[in-house]
Amino acid sequence: MLTFTYIIIKSIVFLFLYTLFHFAHDYVRWPIFAISESIWEHLKIAYYVAILLAVGELFVVSVILDNTVSVTSLLFTRLIGALLVVPIIFLFFYFMYAAFGVIKHKVIKVVSVVTLTWAGGLCAYYFEVLAFQYPIEQNASPLIILVVLALMLLFLFVRFTKHIPKYPVFEEVVIKR
Repeated sequence: MLTFTYIIIKSIVFLFLYTLFHFAHDYVRWPIFAISESIWEHLKIAYYVAILLAVGELFVVSVILDNTVSVTSLLFTRLIGALLVVPIIFLFFYFMYAAFGVIKHKVIKVVSVVTLTWAGGLCAYYFEVLAFQYPIEQNASPLIILVVLALMLLFLFVRFTKHIPKYPVFEEVVIKR
């Protein structure tokens, strides 16, 4: 189940849902969708999409596949993926900016941002597969830490959607010509 093909397919589904979450706010005014073009909002929707995919996989494994895979291991690995996708996309975006500066050509910018978003999902889901080797049933401490971190990040995304701090990562990305 957890093969290279699986990682590719999951990262493509991630990118598709990410794109829907990015543009959905124009039609549905829910705070889970991007409310601006800030870096923070893009990280928020990446996290929410990763959590949505994790919940979907937990449902499939526990209900449809009748627990053929350990739900504890699945939760552990999916939290790793959801938590990693945020800093990976952040690093990819700022690396692109540091390496190439502001990309002014719209098509090149869109292609590069889509590519780095997909690559962020690809990397995070690769680490999910690697984490399956950890015997989480023998020591639940890492799972507890991940749950706390996931809840903290969820709180930050909810809080800072409504109460936006005055820091650059929360500001709209504006390209000056």
